[in-house]
Amino acid sequence: MYHWTHDGHNPFSEQDIKESRLPFDVKNWIEKHVEEKKDWRGIKDLLQLSNEEMNEFENEINVDPNVLKIPAALRVHRHDIVNQIQQRLNNISRKHRFDKQSTQAWIDILKEKGYDTLFETTTTSEADEKANGSKKELLMVAWVAPWQKKILLKQEDINLDSTHKTCVSFLSDRGDCYLFSLVTRSDVTNKGCPVAFFITNSESSFTI
Repeated sequence: MYHWTHDGHNPFSEQDIKESRLPFDVKNWIEKHVEEKKDWRGIKDLLQLSNEEMNEFENEINVDPNVLKIPAALRVHRHDIVNQIQQRLNNISRKHRFDKQSTQAWIDILKEKGYDTLFETTTTSEADEKANGSKKELLMVAWVAPWQKKILLKQEDINLDSTHKTCVSFLSDRGDCYLFSLVTRSDVTNKGCPVAFFITNSESSFTI
């Protein structure tokens, strides 16, 4: 008769339990609470074992570790929750499996809600390439909400802010994109207020 031996580690140690694959019931448990819009902190509170549960778990190890039922709390790590949250957000935000079609779907949704939008991809001429940072293909996605437009039309002083590497372009070069925000002062809060957004794969003055 052959007896399997774990050499060099303890499969029932807390570290080994955390690094092992999650069973389906634990994955379903995580998915359920993420769908309820709980974040890591909220779920972490649910993972706390009482002293009675810990004592019961330790007694099971001492009796027969081969038939041990590992508590879900010891199987769940922070990255398990983060991965599930990211998957949920991706499922909500992606309207099509291809990025270009997904972007167009979002533009259509914003138009129905009264937004001013722009979605263009352009192939530039050789003369224009020198002005736009040698980009052969340009991408521009822009949107302005109705309430933002009202503020924008009343203001004269507008600032431009850029955020690098917001996403990756779906054009052939697969280059980084930039998120630009137009910001002006709100008459209500007397603080900065974003009044328009656009995403492009070129940060040159030609595109802006």
